[in-house]
Amino acid sequence: FCNTSDLVVNVQENIAKVLTRKYNIPRKSLNLDSFHKDPDLTEFCILSQPKILYFVLHLSKQFQIQHLTLTNNDIHLLSPIESIWGMKSLTTLDLRNNRIENVSELNILKTMQISELYLDGNPLCNLYDDEQFENNLIRTRTRIPGDPHVVRTYDEIEHLQKVKQQWEQSSTTLET
Repeated sequence: FCNTSDLVVNVQENIAKVLTRKYNIPRKSLNLDSFHKDPDLTEFCILSQPKILYFVLHLSKQFQIQHLTLTNNDIHLLSPIESIWGMKSLTTLDLRNNRIENVSELNILKTMQISELYLDGNPLCNLYDDEQFENNLIRTRTRIPGDPHVVRTYDEIEHLQKVKQQWEQSSTTLET
C-alpha cells in the first residue's frame, strides 16, 4: 500500500497522449467522440464540464486540425471553444449528439473560419422540426452522400429562428 500523497498522476501528460493517438495526421482530424470513455484516460475527463473542455481543447492546439469531432460528450456550453480561436486551419466542427439548446451558444463560433458545423442530435435542432424548415439551410446536406446535416452559416440559423417564431405567432393568431 501507499499513501495518496505518494501517487503522482500527470493528467496533462495523459490527456496529451490520448489526443496524440486520436489525431489523424493525413486527414488533419481530431476525433474526441465520447472522450470520457477512452480506455487510456487515467482520470475521468468529461467534456461537458466547461473547464475540462477548455483544457482539452487548449492541449489540442499542438495539432494542425482541420476537422474536430466533439460528438456524444453532453456538451451544452460552447464558451470553452475560445481556447482554439487562433486555430485558423479548423474548417469542420462536429457537435452532433450533445446538449446544445440555444442558438446564442453558436455566437462564439462567428469569428472562426468554420465552413461546416454539424449539429444533429442537439435540442437546438428541435426548433427546426417542421418540414418547411427541414428543407431550408439548417438541414442542408453536405457534399458527401449519407453524411448528416450541416449548418452553413450562423446568420442563417438566427434568421431561421426569427422566421419560425413569426410563423408560429401568425399560426396562433389564425387559430384564435
